[in-house]
Amino acid sequence: RLKSLRNYGSKIKYHYNEIGHNNRLDSVQSVVLSEKLKLIADWTSNKLKISNRFISEIKNPKVSLPKISPNTTKHSFHIFCVCVENRNEFENYLSENGIPTIIHYPIPFHTTNVWDKNDIVFSANKTNELCNKIISLPLHPFLTLDDVNHIIDTINNY
Repeated sequence: RLKSLRNYGSKIKYHYNEIGHNNRLDSVQSVVLSEKLKLIADWTSNKLKISNRFISEIKNPKVSLPKISPNTTKHSFHIFCVCVENRNEFENYLSENGIPTIIHYPIPFHTTNVWDKNDIVFSANKTNELCNKIISLPLHPFLTLDDVNHIIDTINNY
């Protein structure tokens, strides 16, 4: 049970049986993290440059890009998630072209066991629709110029 509680209440990834936390930081990880924090501004800046290129240069009408509020002064882009109608086909196409992807949060949280279905007081129609269409592109500060060009060109040729 403690392992589940320290992993958001999940024994199996994305399947939540109770509300938990993300408490997995030991002393070795905290030393590593304290060193990484010194680099966070540069890493965030690199990810922002890559994300801006994706937004301005991916022109394929089959791929919906994230919408950024005009009121946002600086986005950190934890992930770069796009939306496509035929996600499996798109995922396979990118994989065949050497581009790894991931599907973050494939199961809507409101459908998990943590949620009391009788207490839902909002519409989750958009979430239910998008959970089968979203896919995350590679986004990390170590992508090279060639990597970014390849991702953009490959998506535009899809």
